Amino acid sequence: RKPSVSPQQSLALMNSMLAATAAKQVAARHAKLSDAEFTLAVFEEVLTRAPTTAESARCGEFLQTQVKRLTDVKKGAVVPV
Repeated sequence: RKPSVSPQQSLALMNSMLAATAAKQVAARHAKLSDAEFTLAVFEEVLTRAPTTAESARCGEFLQTQVKRLTDVKKGAVVPV
């Protein structure tokens, strides 16, 4: 049988408390690492492989965007989601 993931399965996973809790635990284990080290460690723990160059770049961009968003929120700015 050909493996597949339906949109409903993806949505269920995104809204899952189990997935959210696991993600927080993974992030907490690697919180003191630099962005590049964090990306590598999380990829290796979750996907059991290193990220590609493109994946590393995208993850770095995402992490920087999140830092800016959270910093802006702390300053009282309204940040679009």
